[in-house]
Amino acid sequence: MIEKHKGLILVDSTVGQGTTFSLYLPASSKSNVPLEPESALVQGDAAHILLMDDEPAIQEVAKAMLEKLGYRVAVVGDGRQAIEVYKRALENNDKFDVVIMDLTIPGGMGGKEAIKVLRQIDPQIVAIVSSGYSNDPIMASYKEFGFNAIMSKPYTVSELAIALQKALRLVSSVSG
Repeated sequence: MIEKHKGLILVDSTVGQGTTFSLYLPASSKSNVPLEPESALVQGDAAHILLMDDEPAIQEVAKAMLEKLGYRVAVVGDGRQAIEVYKRALENNDKFDVVIMDLTIPGGMGGKEAIKVLRQIDPQIVAIVSSGYSNDPIMASYKEFGFNAIMSKPYTVSELAIALQKALRLVSSVSG
C-alpha cells in the first residue's frame, strides 16, 4: 500500500537492542484545505460513523481522526461486515449517521456491492465512497452508484472533517 503512494519503509534491527522502522511518504502537492474552527467540525451529539476499510493501518488512523473530531466510530473490514453491523445498529435504535466505505476490498465485498444492499435496508443512508484509485469510474460518477459523496485516499483530518460536515448536512436535511 505504501508503494502505491510512492513511499518507502526502512527497517534497521540489531539483536538485543531493538528495531527501528522508518516510514517515508512524499509531501502532498495539494494546498492545505482551510480548516474550519474546531467547534464547527465537531457535531454536538457525537454523530455515529461506520468506517469500512480492509487495511488495518487505515482503520486505525481514520478511527483516531474521527474520534478526535468527536464522532462515535465503528470499524469493519468489508462489505458483509458493514451490512451486518448496520442492520444490528438499526435494530438497536442506534442508526449510523454516515457510512464511509472503501471502494475496493481484495477478496471481499467492496463498497460498490455493499451500498446496493445497504440502500435496500435503508434508502435514506448517507454514504461516502473512499478510494486510493481516483481514476475509478465510480469515483467520477459516485451518485449513480448510490453514494452521496467521495473522499480520495490518502485524506487529511481537514478533508475528512469537511466531507463529514457536508454528509451530516444531508442527514439533517433528510431528518429535519
